[in-house]
Amino acid sequence: MSHIEHEGVGKVWWPERKLSLPGKPVIREHYGVVVAHQTKLKGEADIRPLVPEFEHPLEGQTQHEIDKWRGEFAPEKFERETVWASVTHNARVDMGASITANRLFGTVGTTNLGVFTNIGVGGSGGVAPSFGTTITVVRTDLSLGIITASVSTNEATTVGLPRAVADSIGTFTAASVLDGNASLVVQKTFTLSGAAIIFSAGLFDQAVVAGSHLYCEDNFSTTATLANTDSLVVSWTLSQ
Repeated sequence: MSHIEHEGVGKVWWPERKLSLPGKPVIREHYGVVVAHQTKLKGEADIRPLVPEFEHPLEGQTQHEIDKWRGEFAPEKFERETVWASVTHNARVDMGASITANRLFGTVGTTNLGVFTNIGVGGSGGVAPSFGTTITVVRTDLSLGIITASVSTNEATTVGLPRAVADSIGTFTAASVLDGNASLVVQKTFTLSGAAIIFSAGLFDQAVVAGSHLYCEDNFSTTATLANTDSLVVSWTLSQ
């Protein structure tokens, strides 16, 4: 098995890319894993009563107000701790497979786009950004949890959660053996400026919704219930 270290979560293992059982055909394993975790300020309980923006957030202002109190509390109060985490596999959709084929072989596939470095989060139902449930993942999806192209129906677009380019694209990790797993991590940290309930995430080729293409998507293992100033870190580890 292969593994990778994720800050805030620790060591995450995933199976090799093929599964072979006695008397059964060889099965292609998933293309990678999705690791998400939520962090809060360690001293939030002490700081919250002093910062009205916690309860009545102003876009982009809460962190500024918190910083004013750094001299009044011990430094560790402003450190972050992980309070929730999810580790699941991704689901590559047909469009992602088509783009991969095109970029590998040129004339195959339906599009020549596909620099997949943008992450969107959301869910289904409810009132965005507080969604009600998970998306339904099908291979023909063209946007997050929906077969319609170029829509953000199931994506959060406010409180610091709009689809955005990754903060970091990790170093390519080569396979340790012939035909073993090689991987790359794409990671985005979203900083909340209000409350949200998030169930799902997707990897896209651009932040602008119009004309974008979905590579893969997934539902978190449990719900991410987020508050103002929380951080949601989503990491896609893509293997081949």
